Amino acid sequence: SGENCVVVKACCDLFALYWIEQGFAEFITSKVLAADHHTALMTEVKALLREVRPNAVAIADSWAFSDHMLNSALGRYDGRAYEALFESAKYDPNNKSAQRTTC
Repeated sequence: SGENCVVVKACCDLFALYWIEQGFAEFITSKVLAADHHTALMTEVKALLREVRPNAVAIADSWAFSDHMLNSALGRYDGRAYEALFESAKYDPNNKSAQRTTC
């Protein structure tokens, strides 16, 4: 449908701009882009993120990965995502240490 095409195009544009940003130095070196294009690039990325965000759950769900496959406590049908997330955090090896670090 037309609405799906708009969402897919926004995802494709976001994907392309992500990789342009990742290799931005190469684009500058080869004189394809100038350094002052970076602000416009990031402005467009942010606009695309705002466009894609309302559809993010549907996009992720369209791949039909189970929460088990993703090792995710989120997305539960019973609505107990926070309880499940806390429970899974208790068993994460990164949380086994009694030593705490501060930022």
